[in-house]
Amino acid sequence: MLPFKYHYQKTFSPVMKPCEPFLLFQTGELYGNADTAIAEHEQPCHELTFVVSGCGTSFADGVPTDIAAGDCYLSFEGERHKIVSDAKNPLRYKFLGFRALDGATEKLLQNFEEFRDGRKRLAHVPELDGLFMALFEELERESIFSDKMIGSIILNMVITLLRQMLYGAKSQFKIEPTNENMLVYQIIHYIDRHLLRIKNLYELSAVFNYEYQYLSGIFSRIMNTSLRDYYRRLKMEKAKKLLAEEDRTVTDISELLGYSSVHAFTKAFTVYYGASPIRFRQTGSLPQPAP
Repeated sequence: MLPFKYHYQKTFSPVMKPCEPFLLFQTGELYGNADTAIAEHEQPCHELTFVVSGCGTSFADGVPTDIAAGDCYLSFEGERHKIVSDAKNPLRYKFLGFRALDGATEKLLQNFEEFRDGRKRLAHVPELDGLFMALFEELERESIFSDKMIGSIILNMVITLLRQMLYGAKSQFKIEPTNENMLVYQIIHYIDRHLLRIKNLYELSAVFNYEYQYLSGIFSRIMNTSLRDYYRRLKMEKAKKLLAEEDRTVTDISELLGYSSVHAFTKAFTVYYGASPIRFRQTGSLPQPAP
């Protein structure tokens, strides 16, 4: 029995692929099973490990860090690294190994040094999934300017991760309460951008420095809908889009959207649309959303 369900990998060794401003060592995706474990090895370069689904533990020089769907784990060059998948909920993850091609990019990567300790090197960045897919597509296409496009995608990934590590979800929007329309705009913009990252709407209180009840009241008054209903509508629209793409299981989608279980996701989707996720995937159509 293979130690994984499937394994896609592009490796450029012993000569790394120049993709200005980076050198690309390897990238790919691994879908594990109950026996999946990546043996301890020395990192030849920096590496990002992005978890698509499942959970497990990543080790750096023997120090464990739990990882789960939407997380990105940073490994540093020269470290001893290994990954162990959870037997009941195996990891599916994408990875990217790279080095800086020039001094300016090396200086950019030095910003990661303060995150070597423990969970500091872990960030929840679901949007990296789409960037990985763009990277894989460009590698397979290999057309004119592909190397520049690949370098641009990697730079986007690195900066996206660095921003999340430096600032996290708590971008301190401090808006005067008299400017209620602008506050509501900022709430909408924040939810739209962080839909897959938000675990509970009460997080908005820490983000905007106001009590949740205050934010909810203003939102309802100006938008003529509750904050909770707006958030639910966006999640259901995202769920429908993910189900239509057919490259993730219903369980994967439930995890990505932050549901406690596939049962909870199925119940929420069915109540909202009047049909289960499986039925929608099979038929491609839905009744009108419930009021």
